[in-house]
Amino acid sequence: MVAYLLSLANLAFTLHALSNGGVELNPLMACVPVQIVYKTVLLLPAFLFLRRHSPASYRFVTALFAAVDLYHIYFIFWR
Repeated sequence: MVAYLLSLANLAFTLHALSNGGVELNPLMACVPVQIVYKTVLLLPAFLFLRRHSPASYRFVTALFAAVDLYHIYFIFWR
């Protein structure tokens, strides 16, 4: 499942940024354990639901995570 893998990549990029002095802008994700549980456990059923019941929404969420991951990659390698 592409959206889930992109979400896990986002988690890894976010943890990398935080360990290098970055700041989480989303106040709901400010706590690292909350981020880990949310992105590893809670998003999988949500993605499965979207993929089955709303393919257009699933494609949108996948594109959104891809864009955020590209943003992280840009700042890791080219900034």
